[in-house]
Amino acid sequence: MWGLENTENWRRAISARPEDAAIWLNQVCTGEMEATCVRDFELKQVYPYLVLCIVGLAAVIVGFIADHSNRSAFVNKKVIAEQKVKLILNHKLREETLVKEHKKKEDTIIEMFENF
Repeated sequence: MWGLENTENWRRAISARPEDAAIWLNQVCTGEMEATCVRDFELKQVYPYLVLCIVGLAAVIVGFIADHSNRSAFVNKKVIAEQKVKLILNHKLREETLVKEHKKKEDTIIEMFENF
């Protein structure tokens, strides 16, 4: 692609638009300015591809960040759900232990009075 960008191709591209060709070729881009005009032409040819690549790269980066945050949110949701289940189970076990202790205390008190 870069091999095609030279002064001859630039003149040919300018000549394709006859309404502007005379001004560009004879008045603006002569002598020392010719190299600047060719460089400007090259940038105008490459600019759409450059913008497309930048937009594509931005889309990939945003997609990566969004995917990473979604995965983290999913894992955090699963961890919280497991912690809730564990908390409920622990609460039930504590209730059962307290009921057993209360029953054991009652039985002990009843047994003490029976033997008295």
